[in-house]
Amino acid sequence: MSELTTPWGALPYYQMHYIVLGNGKVFAEQLVARTRKRTKGFVHKEILDVWWEGGNIVSVLNQDAQLKSLLKKVLLEEGEIYIDPTENCIRIYSGWKPERKIEISKDALQAYNMIAGHVKKFMSELTVSRI
Repeated sequence: MSELTTPWGALPYYQMHYIVLGNGKVFAEQLVARTRKRTKGFVHKEILDVWWEGGNIVSVLNQDAQLKSLLKKVLLEEGEIYIDPTENCIRIYSGWKPERKIEISKDALQAYNMIAGHVKKFMSELTVSRI
């Protein structure tokens, strides 16, 4: 019998995570979210509409017109964006990228910062309302 082995090591794919510190476990159901998009075209793809699905935070994210217009540009390169609460932080991330394409545009960085700002504000409002 031959042993099944793989001739390569770790694959050169990476995923960048943007972290918002805070107890994500407390707000898990309200903070989990992901982008969805409606596109047109196959070769020259264009994003017609962007919206968020998930917990209660999606109502805040969907109302931000500036973020929505920014995401129409950004999601062509990022794919999808996810908000994922963990025990001691909230991760904001997109899909896996090959090593040769690890870069981020100014628009993408601005979008991640705006999302992180909404997450921080949402968490602070929930904390105040619980007191």
